[in-house]
Amino acid sequence: MTDKMTKREKFQMLASIPAVKENEILIDFIDHEIELLSRKRSKSSAPTKKQMENEALKERIAEILTAEKQSPSDIVKSLGESLSTQKVAAQLTRLVREGTATRE
Repeated sequence: MTDKMTKREKFQMLASIPAVKENEILIDFIDHEIELLSRKRSKSSAPTKKQMENEALKERIAEILTAEKQSPSDIVKSLGESLSTQKVAAQLTRLVREGTATRE
């Protein structure tokens, strides 16, 4: 046994103990907890509404980037929307990390 066992693995280990196998109440509890862990995992994989909006904004920013130097405030003006320069700068940082844009 290691300290790096997941909660799911610990519940499965408990369920395999002979005395626990005989106790229907404990088995029901363990099965319920494992089911909750499964639900939690499935919910976290889907992007949130805000993440999808930011992804769309990032793509729009990538489309308007030119070979000339542009500041976040220049990009806000090009987009023609009421966005903060901080929000645009954050998306530019993501583009730089992905290799789509360069920082000078």
